Amino acid sequence: MFARDLVKRCGNNFPTKIAYYCGERSRTWREMDQRSDRFGVALQQLGHRPGQTEAILAPEGIEVYEHFFACMKIAAPRVSVDTGYIWPDELQSSRCMQRPAPWAPPHSLKDEK
Repeated sequence: MFARDLVKRCGNNFPTKIAYYCGERSRTWREMDQRSDRFGVALQQLGHRPGQTEAILAPEGIEVYEHFFACMKIAAPRVSVDTGYIWPDELQSSRCMQRPAPWAPPHSLKDEK
């Protein structure tokens, strides 16, 4: 069994149990499974493949965990960048910050409510 299978099992066995709280928002295990499936499909449609490193630049929140689960499901190593840290000026102007990278904005997966 792979770690990605655990998300599916939790979604099937504990569909209404809360998996994550973030302020006023929460997600059940079923929602985490379904939304991480959608996130994984979106990443694949953008051209991401197994083994290709994925990164997300986002504040800590539910969407970061959905990205984590999506990466497990598509077999992509994941890198997290925490927006809570202040970057030095020399890093912001470096080549690595100027190079465009394909990504899926986490706000695109927020609730449609």
